[in-house]
Amino acid sequence: MTRVWGDGYMPHLDLTPAGFVLSMPVESGFATLDVSFPVSQAAADIVQSDPARIWLLYAAVHVLAHAAQFKADWPAFIAGLPDLSETILVSSMVAATVQLRAIDTAHPRAGLRYMVGLLSQGAVTVDDAWQLGGSAFGAG
Repeated sequence: MTRVWGDGYMPHLDLTPAGFVLSMPVESGFATLDVSFPVSQAAADIVQSDPARIWLLYAAVHVLAHAAQFKADWPAFIAGLPDLSETILVSSMVAATVQLRAIDTAHPRAGLRYMVGLLSQGAVTVDDAWQLGGSAFGAG
């Protein structure tokens, strides 16, 4: 396994013999949830070239991990992450914003709602939205 992007206790991208794996530690009270899932070459390229988008995905994963943990729906949550990463990282910002809005509607969190609102209004870039609202998720 080779670390491709990220360092320390933050989201990171590794290259394994099976392909790229994105890992995102999520704090949940006294426990750290290890959220790791395969991503496409296209998603890996975005992570390395446009790290601001990774923070949007991290915010979504953070919200969904907490919801899955308490609903005992962890396998379904993990299984859906490759598709989620394609939508948020690789698709257009319109598609990413629609996905983030759907997550926020199902699991309201102030930081995610703030970022989605700014993005959907075209008021800020992805990087700006993270700087303004992303600190609610413990990074930025």
